[in-house]
Amino acid sequence: MTGLSNREKIILSVAVLAIGLLISDKYVLSPLMAKRNEIKNQKEELTAEVNEGLAVMNRRKLMARKWKQMTDSGLSDNPAVTEGIVLRYLEDAAYQNYLTLASMQPERVNRGDNKDAVSEIEFLVSGEGSIKAVTMFLWDVENAAIPLRIKTMQLGASDENGSKMSITMRVSSIYVNRKNEEVGNE
Repeated sequence: MTGLSNREKIILSVAVLAIGLLISDKYVLSPLMAKRNEIKNQKEELTAEVNEGLAVMNRRKLMARKWKQMTDSGLSDNPAVTEGIVLRYLEDAAYQNYLTLASMQPERVNRGDNKDAVSEIEFLVSGEGSIKAVTMFLWDVENAAIPLRIKTMQLGASDENGSKMSITMRVSSIYVNRKNEEVGNE
């Protein structure tokens, strides 16, 4: 640095400083910022996974309560008992809503291998009554404490002025399949 003017010394110092900054940016700051962004993204992903896990736990608690309610109100491991509970419920709902039931036919659904923990029973239900009776009956079936689901439904007018309605629907319920549950636990 001897023999250099002050101006050249300043330019050389600025150039060395700029090169030093560029090198430190390339080898220190940029990798550090990339690692920081990577950690930030990992944190966001892990936070999302934790939130998803908490949601699953909350759903599990809710489903456990619903399952307990269904088991307390009639979910059985005996298909004949389940049929009786559902038939009695449908008869009571029809009676309370002034709906005349023409038929109720239970039918056990067999899906071949039947390795599920629960099995399904379908009921073909037909009847007639006023529009109010049909709607209230449907409301009761949809909001039953026992496990019921309306699979198909057909409505029609029983008379010319439409004051009487006919309803035909397929309702399903479930029962616990204990044989398969024991096999799964072994």
